[in-house]
Amino acid sequence: MNKLEDKKIFFDSGVNCYEKIWRQMDKNNIDLVIYSLSKSIFDRAKTINDLIYIGSTESLGVLSRSLYELHLSIRYILEDRDDSINRANSFFFQSRIDYFSNLLSIEKSLPGSLNYNKEHFNREVSGAKNFNDIITYYKNEQKKLFKYKGTKRWDNRHWYDLDQEKKTSILKLMKRLNIDKSLYFSIYGIGSMDVHGTGTINHIASNIGIESALQIHVLEKLSFVITLDTLKVIKEFYRCNIDDLDDNIILMEEAFKKIIE
Repeated sequence: MNKLEDKKIFFDSGVNCYEKIWRQMDKNNIDLVIYSLSKSIFDRAKTINDLIYIGSTESLGVLSRSLYELHLSIRYILEDRDDSINRANSFFFQSRIDYFSNLLSIEKSLPGSLNYNKEHFNREVSGAKNFNDIITYYKNEQKKLFKYKGTKRWDNRHWYDLDQEKKTSILKLMKRLNIDKSLYFSIYGIGSMDVHGTGTINHIASNIGIESALQIHVLEKLSFVITLDTLKVIKEFYRCNIDDLDDNIILMEEAFKKIIE
């Protein structure tokens, strides 16, 4: 069996597992967040492998950084079962804050370009009349979740700083989750260059054999590791007892071993 067939087995078995777990979820905030994160992880991992297969590697850094951040998010949310609802809600609130803040900026720059009316605002948040009302509502709801209340007028802690007195960082979050910081530099750091556009020279240099910092095989391996680890984490969190779920996970593990040989 060649590696292309092993990869197909990995992702076919993976989607079977994920879908079985997703079907058990309710429609509350935490399940919506876990579903969204885990589906994005699976889809991005598969896209990374599809791009490698067709030889289009320019977007791998962006996708790998995004994949890694999604993985950190889901690990943080599910790390503490007793606090998982608060953590998922904080992520959800941050998502809505970011979304409507961007819409507000668009509306200010291009007045009348967005098709939003009072009905749309009220549907998102009861009684809301504009974007500012929605943003203020979600910010206030998120602030209630922080263990340490901000003493300054402006509290800019991240959504994952619920139990921190001050604003932290991705690197510090990794430390709290006991994740090797070397991944920060090899995945997050290099990937950030692609996000900001400064990695274009790296791709040209790598393509002609001058540099190898991109380490495509590392990003490829990471996509499988994160897909499998995320699946095991949510399986454990939801305490799933589903027929043939473990069999599919074993198929994924066996396929992964063959892929990295």
